[in-house]
Amino acid sequence: MASGSLRLQGIRKSFDGVQALKGVDLELSAGEIHALIGENGAGKSTLIKIAGGVFAPDSGTILLDDKPVRFADPREAQRQGIIVIHQTPTLCAHLSVTENILLGNLPTRWGIVQWKRANELAANLLAQLGVVLPLDAPVGTLSAAQQQLVALARALSLRARWLILDEPTAALSRSETERLFAILRQLKGQGVGILFVSHRLEEVLELADRITVLRDGEKVATLSAADATREQLITLMAGQPIAVQPSVTAPAKSSSPLLRLRDVVVPNFVRGVGLEVRSGEVVGLFGLVGSGRSELAQALVGLRPIASGIVEWQGKPVRFRNPKEALTHGIAYLPEDRLRQGLLLPRSIRENIGLTNLHRFHHFGIVNERAESEAAQAQVQMLGVKATSIAQPVAQLSGGNQQKVALAKWLLTDPKLLILDEPTHGIDVATKAEIHRLIAELKAQGKAILLISSELEELQVLSDRLLVFRQGRIVGEFAPTASQESILAAAFSEPSVDESSSSAASAMLHPSRPSTSRLSESRRRISRLLLSREISLLAFLAAVTAFVGWRNLAFLSAEHWLTMVQESAPTLLAAGIMAAVIISGNLDLSIGSVLGACAMAAGHAAKAGWALPLVIAVALALGASVGLVNGVLTARLGISSVVITLGMLGIVRGTMLVFTKGYWVIGLPEAFRQLSVGSIAGVPNPIWISLLVLLALGLVMAHTRWGRDLYAMGSNPMAAWMAGIPVRRRLIGVFVASGTVTGLAALLYAARFPVVQSETGKGFELTVITAAVLGGVNIFGGAGSVFGAVLGAFAVTVLRSALTFLQLPGEWDTFALGGLILLSVAIDAWRRRR
Repeated sequence: MASGSLRLQGIRKSFDGVQALKGVDLELSAGEIHALIGENGAGKSTLIKIAGGVFAPDSGTILLDDKPVRFADPREAQRQGIIVIHQTPTLCAHLSVTENILLGNLPTRWGIVQWKRANELAANLLAQLGVVLPLDAPVGTLSAAQQQLVALARALSLRARWLILDEPTAALSRSETERLFAILRQLKGQGVGILFVSHRLEEVLELADRITVLRDGEKVATLSAADATREQLITLMAGQPIAVQPSVTAPAKSSSPLLRLRDVVVPNFVRGVGLEVRSGEVVGLFGLVGSGRSELAQALVGLRPIASGIVEWQGKPVRFRNPKEALTHGIAYLPEDRLRQGLLLPRSIRENIGLTNLHRFHHFGIVNERAESEAAQAQVQMLGVKATSIAQPVAQLSGGNQQKVALAKWLLTDPKLLILDEPTHGIDVATKAEIHRLIAELKAQGKAILLISSELEELQVLSDRLLVFRQGRIVGEFAPTASQESILAAAFSEPSVDESSSSAASAMLHPSRPSTSRLSESRRRISRLLLSREISLLAFLAAVTAFVGWRNLAFLSAEHWLTMVQESAPTLLAAGIMAAVIISGNLDLSIGSVLGACAMAAGHAAKAGWALPLVIAVALALGASVGLVNGVLTARLGISSVVITLGMLGIVRGTMLVFTKGYWVIGLPEAFRQLSVGSIAGVPNPIWISLLVLLALGLVMAHTRWGRDLYAMGSNPMAAWMAGIPVRRRLIGVFVASGTVTGLAALLYAARFPVVQSETGKGFELTVITAAVLGGVNIFGGAGSVFGAVLGAFAVTVLRSALTFLQLPGEWDTFALGGLILLSVAIDAWRRRR
């Protein structure tokens, strides 16, 4: 029998003077499933973030096996075996499913990531949850429920001793929930202590051994689950009994449908769906996650394309291109993922509620903030949003209050049809009851409501009719009084042969058809390859080469191409390392000044007669030193790298001018110049040097843990930090690498000619950043490749050479480069729509 305990004693925590926790005690024993419940804002998430090392308590003690511990960050908590899966999965959208599952723990051999082994591990972990997902797909392309499964698989990968789960079933179907419970019971049997946070009291009573109730930041009670009742828990959470079911009035009959769909097809998700919604009616949509319900809702408001079929609104055919058009016609859509799609988290409650209603509050383009505030305040009072004021940022609200704000934003538009996708996802019993009552009131007012929910009981309480989805089709219509068995049978029954051959989404969720899944995955890989930025640039280079070569054969000569590569070597090196910096979520604006300073320092050292190895060491050390300062300041001060490196740009450039007084270095020795003008086997030295360095850099970024950590940081720095990735060390490391490689580029740049100019490197940073972005590197971080950035830099070189051969004026350089960037962005936009 496992022994040990995790205890939190007298934990207090406040934010901006608001007391979130008031001396809370909690004990979790090994081999126990302990439920933590309470209304939104009771302090549950704060408590588990303290246990997981995200927050430090203001006071109180954490005892692990009766020994006091204190965590500076989540990595330290993870080392002690404490793993937290938060309510909103902390995943990296640009990284693959495999990388997210093994985030910070990719298997390596001799420092190289073993991708085959990683994919096997990820697939096995997903199989434990009873799900199949495309392992190479970016997590950002998955649904909220699928992302939750990825987060759960990651928790399994860490082999926790203490596992803390915050609302793990909020986005899961019944079958996925049952599978998760079986795994949790298995872990419990292995001695793992599990803290289970949930608003679903039926699940709590089914799964937990003990239950602790929080209310207003204080512990109200800890009791045995075997002795607890649902009504008792509700009373403890709210301080009073709550009526959890609204009184549902009979639907208002309408002579004609408000919304009618006939044979609607949404590619890959919905096939031949027809339905009707009338005023004063609630139509419920039930089905498995990925069955097509949410995708149909998104298509109705223009977020997804409708390939075929008829959509009629108030008797007239329509096809909305975007949510604004839908809203103009009176259709409002509350998305499932409120944090990413429904709210502006850093902005205030007032701004969020007023966002879709600005046309009501402005005169001649100026927003009347008083009118907006009055309207927002009325919505806050009507929905009972708990906040200090309407000026409070939405990010500071509890999940339930965030959902109320998201709902208030759409209710203020006074829609005729309200599409609600999982409106009670992840909220407490009291807030859920309030939203249920609100839906009943809206129905009584004659509003039409299309309600999507994974909770069958909720749909039966609120709906007038229930439509069941399976694999993109409606497979049944039921009255709300129908038995749950019959409804579930329709949702879970085996698909027909026709159904099993179509949907890519179903292939993800049904592991019984591996051949179809493998075929779809192969097609996706080929499609991504053909539509990649690298292939686009190669096609561009081929087209330019063919056209200019047709006009002037000299353009095709090997000598000309060797010269182009030789002269562009410094830019190729800088573009490659800039790609690494940008991928990490940063920018190095000092790279041009560092290039100039290193070139001048190397030039002076070479002219003074220093040995070549020493000259090289001077340039590399100077570049690395500036990079170290950039990295340390950015990591330690928490200031944007844009600000830090912009300041360093001026400092380095100014220092260089002070020391050189603006004079050039003239008469560089031939031994130094051999770095750039010498050759090996007929190939110029700069080509060999840049090739070796860029191959090594590309390998490091794509196939080492260090490089993959940079991708994670750029995609989601919080997720990377919470996964235990040493973010500060990686940040300092990538800036040191940037300075070092820039020093090497400066050596090649300086050695090209007998002189080094004092203005060397001026404007170089813009050229390099442009090349990286042109090569497909996401300027916001997390995506791109060294190869793409190098191709982008070389494409710029080829373009300029082509214009010279075509004898076009120099002004065409800027014009053509701008056009190439816009063309690349347009191709990316088209690819995303695909």
